[in-house]
Amino acid sequence: MALSIILLLFCYLGYAVTLHRFYGIGFYFAPWLITSFSILVTYIFGVFHQLRFGLIVFILGGLLLLVFCSSKTLREIILFQKKYPLSFFKNLTFVGVHIMLIFYTIRMVPKNYKFTTWDEFPIWAFNSKLINIQN
Repeated sequence: MALSIILLLFCYLGYAVTLHRFYGIGFYFAPWLITSFSILVTYIFGVFHQLRFGLIVFILGGLLLLVFCSSKTLREIILFQKKYPLSFFKNLTFVGVHIMLIFYTIRMVPKNYKFTTWDEFPIWAFNSKLINIQN
């Protein structure tokens, strides 16, 4: 469980660094885009009954992007911290609050809970597929 959380956090970091480096999107706005993208990816894979494969693709994609972008970005962060030392603490606080919220949210859901009821995520893609087939 802890390893999967760490992988997911590194995956999000990979997507955030890529969005910031190549598209100039700030680290405050990137989590919204990444979350929307992750919902879209899992929804698309859910339509084809391949949620597990979609999750693997999403996480591996983020990890590969993190490795690809990390070397230059680390140098940029170190130079930025030397130039603007107070903004480092502001960003560290922002990231720390988000990590605490993520862990709090994960702790709210029991480990053995399965999302199977009608109002939860796994049924959305199936219902959309069924509506598409029927109409």
